[in-house]
Amino acid sequence: MSERIKMITDKVLKTLEYDKILKKLHMHCGCCVSRELADELRPKTEFDDVNAELRLTSEAETYFLRTGYSPIDDFPDIRSTLKRMNAALYLSCEELLNIAKALKAVRVAREQLTPLTAANDGDNSTDEIPCALANLACGLVAHKYIEDELNRCILSEDELFDGASPALARIRRNKRIANERVREKLNSIIRSSTYSKYLQDPLITIRNGRFVVPVKQEYRQQIPGLIHDQSGSGQTLFVEPAAVVELGNEYKKLVIEEQAEIERILTELTALVKPSANDIYTDLQTLGIIDLCFAKANAVDDACMVQLIGNDRVFRTEKSLEQTAVCIEAGGVQNAVIHAEKICDFAFELLVDLLSAANETYGGETEAPLIIACLCCCDNLGIVGKAEVVVCAHVENALCNGSVDASLLRGCDYAFILVGARFFDGIKFAAKDFVCFFHFFTSEKSV
Repeated sequence: MSERIKMITDKVLKTLEYDKILKKLHMHCGCCVSRELADELRPKTEFDDVNAELRLTSEAETYFLRTGYSPIDDFPDIRSTLKRMNAALYLSCEELLNIAKALKAVRVAREQLTPLTAANDGDNSTDEIPCALANLACGLVAHKYIEDELNRCILSEDELFDGASPALARIRRNKRIANERVREKLNSIIRSSTYSKYLQDPLITIRNGRFVVPVKQEYRQQIPGLIHDQSGSGQTLFVEPAAVVELGNEYKKLVIEEQAEIERILTELTALVKPSANDIYTDLQTLGIIDLCFAKANAVDDACMVQLIGNDRVFRTEKSLEQTAVCIEAGGVQNAVIHAEKICDFAFELLVDLLSAANETYGGETEAPLIIACLCCCDNLGIVGKAEVVVCAHVENALCNGSVDASLLRGCDYAFILVGARFFDGIKFAAKDFVCFFHFFTSEKSV
């Protein structure tokens, strides 16, 4: 196990509520193998492994959207049976029938998925044709002959078909004849007025594989035969009348022959499966992987989501979603920084210094003088820094000035001339200059 995988501890998975994701995935698995694989599923860290898994899931979703069903049928878990096949003399009818069901599931999956490879080779369309799943399916081996032979010979979980072999058909035919002859003879005894009064009940039953009738304890000597059992109270004896002992022996012999023939057939069927046991086991594992891909596709199909990952470690969405595949409630994070990164300290401090607000107000506003002067079309060139002298002025023609703003001052000799009132104030300053010049001139004349 690599160091990366070791970092993904159980504590991290518990925090991420990974068990809820696996539980949702487990619900969509269709067979026993895929359920085990889902329980053992862990996050992958290698780029190629992640993309390969996502590609399989995407192809499974594409197949499911096109066909509307999964090609994987459920089948019994026969892996333990396959492992002990070499040690077993023969398998039971139930075990062989389960193998036949598993072989059918393998064959159906192969037949459904392998045609996609041919379609991909001969189709020039731009539609995406699943290839990875088809390649997995090509690895499956269809044992059609074994499957057909098992289905032909096995009628149910505890019975072979009469036609499994000619000998079995003959034995069972003779067995039915012997059974009828024994029952016919016993029926004549229980219906006879001579013997019926000695019976506890007028019925035929079987004890130890032999046909018997219930005889009252006190009339034991009236019906000669073999005692095979008695009731719990001891009041009833189960007697095989002497008249049917030979017929019973013949029937018992046929039962033994039938059992021997059944074991022989089961041994042959087991020998038929045994050489392919390893291949079947591998096919079941592959079938579980394919079914897990469809389970993943069904799990995310609730939100129509499949994502691929790029080399830059940034996820790119292949299909848009309405909601996430697995919804997990989570609380907000307060006073936290997510994925903080170090930036250039010098550039950041420079911007803060240039754009920082002034320590003192300028014209009633808090501004950064140098930057504001540059960004306001040089209107504030007269303001170059912190004011040394603050002059309070009374503007007489305030109506001429739409708004009192420091940017209305020009960087000229008369710094306090308002732009909006330049006409009236210009006349006033000209008059004052004229008066001052006139007084100066008159004073010079007088001297």
